[in-house]
Amino acid sequence: MPWWIDVGSPSDWIMVAITAALVYYAYATISEGKKDRRKAAIARQLEGLYSPLYVIAKYRESISADKKPGLTYLAYGMDNEETRRGQRQLDEIILRGSYLADDKELEELLPRIVHAGFYQKANEEAGEKIAQLIISGYERLRKEYLSL
Repeated sequence: MPWWIDVGSPSDWIMVAITAALVYYAYATISEGKKDRRKAAIARQLEGLYSPLYVIAKYRESISADKKPGLTYLAYGMDNEETRRGQRQLDEIILRGSYLADDKELEELLPRIVHAGFYQKANEEAGEKIAQLIISGYERLRKEYLSL
């Protein structure tokens, strides 16, 4: 009689059941681990780059006459010390977090606007493109994070 037809003893069935349970447990543990790692990676991206720049872009949208999102300093228009502090804050976010960008174009554009580069005529389009990429990336990552 072929081996797959042989019913075997109850202890054989118990071993098969235990093996199947262990395989399922290993699969579930591995898939949970992958999900947790992805969630942690998204959280790092949001905290280190996307959330701070998203807030700045939305702030600019709320104070600008054209109501377009963009980049500015949070303290823009206040005294010089506050403006410099806002500039340092923006530069620090970009310098520390640009490696977290999951979009190659965004990663290449961010260094162009360090130290008020978005006010330069040559980088005007880059600033607008960065704002669009930040907003779309933030919304996509937030949606994925909440679905995990």
